Amino acid sequence: MSYEMTPDRALVVHFMRDPDAGIKEEDFWDVYSLADGFGRLPPEVLQTINDGYDWSHVRDSSPQAWTEMAAYLRERGYELPANDGPKAGI
Repeated sequence: MSYEMTPDRALVVHFMRDPDAGIKEEDFWDVYSLADGFGRLPPEVLQTINDGYDWSHVRDSSPQAWTEMAAYLRERGYELPANDGPKAGI
């Protein structure tokens, strides 16, 4: 399956895939809880799946969940570096 790299997706991928991206741990888990790749599950249930984190839960999320995850990050001031993602050079 291929995915279109939208600005929302690029932002979420940057902070949820790179442990050195600078996201606060609490924000990381809040974003993870907004994903719906496994369905909308409570954090207590998500913590029992694959030692608490599975990228496919984020990766396979609905477009609405990607929008919600990106909005959460933006509301807290997270932005892509100038050279990362589809915004680069714009």
